[in-house]
Amino acid sequence: MKAFQSTESAEPSQVSSSLSVAPPPKEEEDADLDLPSWLKAAAPQSSIFDDSAGTQEAPPAAQSNSSDSPDWLTAFKSDEPESQASPVFSADAPAFVEDETASIKEDALFTELPDWLSVGDNDQPKESIPAAITNTDAIAPGDLPSWVQAMRPVDAGTPQSASSLSSDTTLEERGALAGLQGVLPAAKGFAPTSKPKSYFIKLQASEEQQAHAALLEKILEAETAPIPLDSSFVIGSSRILRWLLALVLFASLLTVLIMRTQIFLAPERFSSEAQAALTIVRDTIPEGAPVLAIFDYDPSRVGEIESAALPLFDLMILMRHPHLTFISTHPMGALLAERFITSPTLAGHNYQSGTQYWNLGYLPGGQAGIRAFAQNPSQTAPYALAQNPNLLNFALTPAWAAQPVQEFSQFAAVILITDDADSARVWIEQIATMRAVNPLVVISSAQAAPMIQPYYASQQVNGMVSGLYDGALFEQNNAGRPGNVRVYWDAYSIGMLLAIIFILGGGLLNFALGLRDRTLAREIK
Repeated sequence: MKAFQSTESAEPSQVSSSLSVAPPPKEEEDADLDLPSWLKAAAPQSSIFDDSAGTQEAPPAAQSNSSDSPDWLTAFKSDEPESQASPVFSADAPAFVEDETASIKEDALFTELPDWLSVGDNDQPKESIPAAITNTDAIAPGDLPSWVQAMRPVDAGTPQSASSLSSDTTLEERGALAGLQGVLPAAKGFAPTSKPKSYFIKLQASEEQQAHAALLEKILEAETAPIPLDSSFVIGSSRILRWLLALVLFASLLTVLIMRTQIFLAPERFSSEAQAALTIVRDTIPEGAPVLAIFDYDPSRVGEIESAALPLFDLMILMRHPHLTFISTHPMGALLAERFITSPTLAGHNYQSGTQYWNLGYLPGGQAGIRAFAQNPSQTAPYALAQNPNLLNFALTPAWAAQPVQEFSQFAAVILITDDADSARVWIEQIATMRAVNPLVVISSAQAAPMIQPYYASQQVNGMVSGLYDGALFEQNNAGRPGNVRVYWDAYSIGMLLAIIFILGGGLLNFALGLRDRTLAREIK
């Protein structure tokens, strides 16, 4: 097989002009490929290039009758322009030929236009057909497109003169560019080795601004500067005045107590709650009935509490002779109960421990202990304290064998002596369902009485005695028996009167001093 000839030293233009295709060998032309007649007629004619003239010649191809091809293929064939010389495959051409274009440079494959893309150009004259593109570069190797030049760095494409290269010989000694020479352009005042320009960091303020700043500084200094007070004589709460008032008060009270004066009249009108308590201890409690007495007050309140409680117990013992049972949730309650029953007011009744009264002592557990005692008193507090003259050592004896009480509801009455509203609330609420219809009387201090008053209004408490006032009422109705309440009553009245005088006098004095100060202030203005 003969192929077109080209040399490696030939120019690309000579390669494209000398391109030629050798005819197939004669021994292969007679080969019968057994192709159908309609496929032979439809096959494109192969084209060859003449090396000498550069013209296109069509080799003879096997013709087939139009009757052998299908109608639809004939329709397509009739539409093709006759002037177009398209390469066809010959029936006698070999199936495979040697690729003779391997030696052509790859640029020719992209610069030459295939024949099948030139369909439809036959209507144009041959002069208007552009020349075939050769593998010669359309752009000169030394030239770049304008858009590439626009993207190139400014200094990359401009040749530097020898003078500019030789003038910038600065060598970087520190920083990220250390060791490089002539990297940064050395402009005037911005040379890499030039020192930075010094700036004046002090605030440039005008005279008016400085005056305003000085004024602000004076205002701030005046805020922290102490202001001297006027040295005027003011009668205040000095130590001498306080000691003087205390001396007058104590001297007056001691004088009244020592002289046992009866200047002030004793109260005579009972309150509703005090009248109810008097009715219970005088008329409701049966003769010789068991009564529970609860001592829940602090020893510091003995004077006020005993002044209210002793007249009531003295009247109750004198008229009903009850059997008393003492108990307390206060640690000092047992001693207070012994002191109470052996006081001069009740000592004349000759009540004996274990016979007329039983001191069950301290009941621990708080609210839970009270509830347990209300449910089963004999199991919760089974022992009583035996009477001892020195009140220091007590012997424990069985408490419930000698008295006819086994349940809480068997007490004919319950008397609660307390100075704490919370303690009164716990006892009232925990024994409410256990005491049945038996009355409950509360003896309290004047301070706790207002907070216990709602329990009397709701009928949870049947009677109440509070403070020295109710104690004086009970003492007057105690069949003329002597007591300490009448002695205390004058001292109590003198103390209340002096307190009122001191309060009113101090208020009037402060009011007068205030008027004087305002008058002086108006005169100064």
